[in-house]
Amino acid sequence: MKSFHYFEPSTLEEVLDLLHQYRERAKVLAGGTDLVVQMKQKKANPEVIINLSRLQELNFVQVDSEIRMGPLTPLSRIATHPAFSGRLALLREAALAVADVQIRNVATLGGNIANASPSADMPPALLTLGAKVKLRKKDRERIVGLDEFCVGPFCTHLEGEELIVEIAISPIPEGSGAYVWVPKRTTVDETLVGVSVWLLADPVQKTCLGAAVALSSVAPVPLRCKKTESFLQGKILNRETFRQAGEVAAEILEANPQDLVIEAGKVMVRGVPEKAIPITELPLGEAFYVGAKGRGRGRPVLGRGSFTVEDATPLDRETGQGKNPSAFWMYATQAAEVEVDPRSGRVKVLRISSAHDVGKSIHPVAIEGQIQGALVMGVGTALFEEMELEKGRVKNPSFAEYKLPSALDAPEMIPIIVEELHAQGPYGAKGLGEPALAPTAAAIANAIYAAVGVRVKDLPITPEKILEGLRKKENR
Repeated sequence: MKSFHYFEPSTLEEVLDLLHQYRERAKVLAGGTDLVVQMKQKKANPEVIINLSRLQELNFVQVDSEIRMGPLTPLSRIATHPAFSGRLALLREAALAVADVQIRNVATLGGNIANASPSADMPPALLTLGAKVKLRKKDRERIVGLDEFCVGPFCTHLEGEELIVEIAISPIPEGSGAYVWVPKRTTVDETLVGVSVWLLADPVQKTCLGAAVALSSVAPVPLRCKKTESFLQGKILNRETFRQAGEVAAEILEANPQDLVIEAGKVMVRGVPEKAIPITELPLGEAFYVGAKGRGRGRPVLGRGSFTVEDATPLDRETGQGKNPSAFWMYATQAAEVEVDPRSGRVKVLRISSAHDVGKSIHPVAIEGQIQGALVMGVGTALFEEMELEKGRVKNPSFAEYKLPSALDAPEMIPIIVEELHAQGPYGAKGLGEPALAPTAAAIANAIYAAVGVRVKDLPITPEKILEGLRKKENR
C-alpha cells in the first residue's frame, strides 16, 4: 500500500476545505469497508485520506412524514431502527443484505451509495422510494436524484470536492415495499441479484395503483424498471396464471420454467435477456407456433379462484323474502332504436345502447362480449323466438321451425360499462349475466310503441301482431 497523507477533521467545514484543497487526489474514509479493500488490492491509490469518523453531525436518522439520513449512519442502525418495519421494512431488509453484523456496524449508508457498486443493496430500496442525495462543497450545495447519482460501475455524479451530506425521501410515498436478494455463494456472499418493490394497492379491488421496481447487480448501475412498473399498473396479479404462461414460454424458449422471469412485458430466460418473447406473442390458446424444434401447440391459461358471500341469508319459504338473499344487486338500462314498416309490420332493430353497473370491470373485453351476446339473445326473445305447444307437445322442435336471429339481424351494439365498486364482491366486482338480457325485449317494445304507437304486450313481437295493432288503432 502506498503512503498517503492522513487527516481527521472534527467539523464539516474542515472536511470541505480539505476536499477543496486536494480535490481528486483525496478520498474520504467513512466506514472503510470498501476503500481499505480497494487500497490493499491497489485499485485505489489516494494521496490523501480524510477520515470522517469524528463528524457525528452526519450520523442521524429522522423519520416523520419524510425520511432524512446522514451519510455516516451505520447500516446496523438502519437494520435495527424501529421506524423501518411494516411498510418501510424494505430499508431494514436491504441493510440486512449487507455482509454480516460486524461489517454493518462499520459500513455506512453514504459509503454504500458513493462506492457505486453495481451489486450494492441499499440503492435499489432507496430508488423505489424516490430518494435524493444532497451534495455539498465549499461554496455550493445541490440535490441529485439517486436515479441519476450512479453513472457507471464505481462511478458517480460526485465532483472532485463534493461530499454526500444527506439522503432524503420526501415525502414518504403511499404504499409499502420489500427487498429480496439472492447472494452468490462466494467467500463474501455478494448479491447476485437484488430486487426492491414498492406497491400501492387498492384494498377493495386488489389492483396495483402504483409501483416502483428497482434492481441491483443486473446492470452497470442500480436501475428502475420503468416498463415493469407500467405493466403492473392496474393489474390484478395471479401467480397461477403467470406460472402457466411460463410453462408455455419455456417450451418455446427451450428453458426450464424456473429459469424464466417476466419483465417489461416479456418472458425471458434469467441471465440471457436476448432469449425472450413478448407476452402478447405467447400462444396461450390453441394457436400453433413454430419454435426451434419445429411446430407446437399452445394451451389455454386457466386461473383458479373462488368467492363466497359471507353474510347471505336464504329466502323465507312462506313470504319469499330474505334479509340478504343476493350477493349483490345489479343495475342496468338499455335504449333501443328501431325501424318499423307500417305496411308489412316488419321491425328492424338499428342499434341498442346497454349500460351496466358491473362493480369493478376486471376484464372489460369479456364484459363487452357478454353484453353483446345478451343483446342478440334479447333481440331473439323480442322478435323471433316462440315455442309452439299443442297438447303438451312442441310443434317446432328443430331450428328449421324455431326462429333465431342471425348475424344479419344483429343491431349496432353500444356496451357502456359503469364501475361502482361493491365492498363485498371479488375485487369489487358484481354479476352481469341476467341484467344484460332482461331489459332488451322491453326496450325494443317501447321503441316500437314510440315509432308507430302500437303496444304489444306478449312475445315475440311479430309483424302480424303489429299490423293487428295498427288496424285497431285506425278503427278507434
